[in-house]
Amino acid sequence: MEKWTKYIIRLFVAIIGLGLLLLSLFLLFIEYERLIFIILESAGKLYKIEEFKSEYLSQTKFQLIKFLIIVST
Repeated sequence: MEKWTKYIIRLFVAIIGLGLLLLSLFLLFIEYERLIFIILESAGKLYKIEEFKSEYLSQTKFQLIKFLIIVST
């Protein structure tokens, strides 16, 4: 009987260990997913800033050309 209890205890320990391993992998995946989302969101913000800068510069160039045309006439 003592031999069977050892195996049963080992089986329960293995099941609990496997469950904890799967839980930690799942939580790790959730954290990485959140981290990837944060990185992509910040990259999107940087892209919007760059887009705004290029749009602002093109408007400024257009206004400068318009000003030069007005001044030259």
